[in-house]
Amino acid sequence: MQKIWILLILVMCWSLAKSQDSTDYTLNNIKQYAMHIDESFTVINSSIEASKQQAVVQHAENIKGLIDSIEEEMQYLPDEYYYRLSPLVSSYHTDVDEFEKLLLNKDFHGKDKFLTRAFNGLQQRQGEFSKALSTAYATATHQHPPLEINPGNEIAEENTAPVTEQRSTSQEATVIKDSNVVLVEAVNPNEITTSNNSLLLDTIHQAQQQIKQWITGIQLAMEKNSFSKMGAYANNISNAALKIRDLTLFLKTDQKQSLYILATGLKNLSEALHKLALKGVAAQDEIQGCVNDIETKFSTLSTGISLVQ
Repeated sequence: MQKIWILLILVMCWSLAKSQDSTDYTLNNIKQYAMHIDESFTVINSSIEASKQQAVVQHAENIKGLIDSIEEEMQYLPDEYYYRLSPLVSSYHTDVDEFEKLLLNKDFHGKDKFLTRAFNGLQQRQGEFSKALSTAYATATHQHPPLEINPGNEIAEENTAPVTEQRSTSQEATVIKDSNVVLVEAVNPNEITTSNNSLLLDTIHQAQQQIKQWITGIQLAMEKNSFSKMGAYANNISNAALKIRDLTLFLKTDQKQSLYILATGLKNLSEALHKLALKGVAAQDEIQGCVNDIETKFSTLSTGISLVQ
């Protein structure tokens, strides 16, 4: 009887830890979307000054797609976080719609003044959302709130992002930094072991299922030339591949290094796709080739994972 109670307590602790990991993971995804919104704000600001309306419209659409992705991610948050962020995101979406309508309206007297005012309002809304998001993440991870995500402060935010390359004290990893993307050059994960793979595989399989859905979403977005959604899905895949990559280090299998390399490749391809999606129609052929590579890499990774018992 005592053993049963101990087992139940362990299961409860594991469930709580898994739920906490899921909350951290989802909030981090939302932070990544917020950072990409900042990138669009920067382009909009320079394009408005240069009277490049097409570029402003494109990036306004990007922001709408990213906000849609944020709303989708929020469905996975516990109520205490969902209801803290939901009103801000809802208002944010409305403000972007109004900004776009004003942008597409025919010229009228004083339009530039109203457009500037609407854009400033959007930036203020972004600041409010970023502050609430930072507070939510700090609460979830029991940390001090990181730097706020403000337009023009992308580098500071990326340097303080909560998701980092995890290193064990028993391993050394050599990394190359290029355009804020960390590529793994060498790793020795074979020293990390665990007695059972089942719990790890459950989490990995969940991430695999999500990636499969996001690849389908990318294919549909390609048919509609919805590059903002394509970029958002690519970012989701990158984060999920990072999660799988880190978990493979703890698998009890001689193939962990191969799986680690495959997951890293999938992550890097997804990051490349996100960058291509920002270029839009001009990179359509490159996007198709990158999507094909992602599908192949994911299929190979999935086959390797299926062999782990």
